[in-house]
Amino acid sequence: MTNALGAILAGLLLLVGILNDKGFFSADNSGSARIPFFKQAAVKTDEKKQNKPEIEVNNLFSSLSGGLRPEESGSGKEEQAAEPKKAEEGVQANKLPVENEAKNEVSPTEKAALQTLKTINYLPVRNWNVPFAEISAKSVLSTDEKAEKVFYQKNSSERLPIASLTKLMTALIVLDNYNLEEKIKISKAAVQIEGEMGGLVVGETLTVHNLLYVMLIESSNDAAFAFAEKVGTDKFVELMNKKAAVLDLKNTHFANPAGFDEKNNYSTAFDLARLASAALNYPLVWEILRTKEIEVKSEAVPDNPNQPIFPHRLINSNKLLDVVPEIVGGKTGYTDLAGGCMILVAQLENFKVINIVLGADGGAPFLDRFKETEKLINWLKEAYLWKL
Repeated sequence: MTNALGAILAGLLLLVGILNDKGFFSADNSGSARIPFFKQAAVKTDEKKQNKPEIEVNNLFSSLSGGLRPEESGSGKEEQAAEPKKAEEGVQANKLPVENEAKNEVSPTEKAALQTLKTINYLPVRNWNVPFAEISAKSVLSTDEKAEKVFYQKNSSERLPIASLTKLMTALIVLDNYNLEEKIKISKAAVQIEGEMGGLVVGETLTVHNLLYVMLIESSNDAAFAFAEKVGTDKFVELMNKKAAVLDLKNTHFANPAGFDEKNNYSTAFDLARLASAALNYPLVWEILRTKEIEVKSEAVPDNPNQPIFPHRLINSNKLLDVVPEIVGGKTGYTDLAGGCMILVAQLENFKVINIVLGADGGAPFLDRFKETEKLINWLKEAYLWKL
């Protein structure tokens, strides 16, 4: 049986080579290879008109597991009805069916291997009837949650300014090094940083947990610098770049914790997908990023009972939270140099998909990043089969 299985598998490899010669593995202009037919999930014959190569592959896979299933053969009832008769004839002819059965027996290891071969899930599968989406942003990328499989890409290796997408790395450094219940006192220097989002007040104190909400929901620059001041801004930025090296972000460098336009604050869509993939291991980040609206308060100061407690009503800068139901979470960014930027993770059936949009700087850059990202998500839902 082992030799027969080896011969069949060799035949499968030969057939794959034939399919390759016929162009079934050709690359598309997005830079990602087409998924070969033999890797696509099984489709019943009544659900799809199969062409000859697909029928050959399906038949070959079926032979590995003992023949066509009745519902696929088209004559299942006749075959099933004939089984008892064949067995009866074998006994009448003084054959040894038990001995013959033992000779053809498949070992448990082989059975397990064959079953795995039949049930491997190759989703998502590209629907080539759907043309590529036209996304006008400078750089675009959609990948799986490990940032390994590419679904769509445009200039994904181009170094570009990334604005407040920088704050995603800032959040990871905070979670790696600070206790959530630690208290951060807001300095005058932090409040004087460019930008009014978050409404922080000089002298107030917030927990690390609450300050993360201020930084990520409203993209507060003041909050980002308040975090950095705790260990020193230069030291904090050094930690950001060390983390980038650990994550193998080869085309990324940080110059500040907020994402201000500086020559050495840049990344690529590909590196940002890797960063987002790493961030998926930090559940609090995504809990915050998908929060539409919340109120957090500053902390009472025991040695200063006259210090008022300030409430902060936070509204998420991500306008897609009310538009795209599949959102896991997302981070927005915008500067004059970077244009509109977006990191968005969406849940498409059983798959988390990381989406990066950089340089959406059309007529309304504050809105273009959302329009372009929404267009990308809608395209993904049409261009790929996400479930059977």
